[in-house]
Order: sequence, then C-alpha cells, then structure tokens
Amino acid sequence: MQFHEKLRTLMTMRALSEEEVAEKMRVSAETVADWEKGSSSPSLRQMVLLGEIFDLSFDKITDESFIPGVDPDEARRQRTKHRIVLACKWMILFACCLVLLGITAHFLRR
Repeated sequence: MQFHEKLRTLMTMRALSEEEVAEKMRVSAETVADWEKGSSSPSLRQMVLLGEIFDLSFDKITDESFIPGVDPDEARRQRTKHRIVLACKWMILFACCLVLLGITAHFLRR
C-alpha cells in the first residue's frame, strides 16, 4: 500500500479530516490533501509526526507492505493467494499457447 493510500485509510479509520490532521501537523489542509492524492509527500520529520498522530512507528508508516486495520498474517495470506491465482493464470495461458502451437504444427505438416 502506497503512502497516500495508507494516509487516507488511517484518516478514515480515525475519523480525522484533512483540516484536523493539518492543524496537528501545523501545515495547510491543502498540503494534507496533496499527500492524500499522492501529488506530494511529507518530509521525514513530518512522517515521524504522522506516526505519532496515528500511534504507528516510523517503520509502519513507511512500510508499503503494512496495511492499516489488517492483520499482518491475513495480509500475507492475501498476497500469497493473489500470487497463486496469478501463477495459475500464466500456466493456463502457457498451456493454451502450447495447444495452439501443436494444432498449427499439425496442420502445417499436412
């Protein structure tokens, strides 16, 4: 999860508006809106302050694999499931290509 998505999720979970976060951060609401949209990012010092506001360590604020409100084991299971589904889709595509190549070769031999 990218930072701007994480910030939006955290603000929603804590029912904080852009204005409330901006006031705590001593920045403008437009700045927080830019962070939420992903058009700009907070400085390292501001990241630390955001971690304090949301009771998260700097590591969790900056870790793209951390998803707020989701159990880390559940997130890991979801990623594994997604990878398995993706691998199955690629195997099916590969098998279809082999079948088409076999059919084409069969007709070319005639």
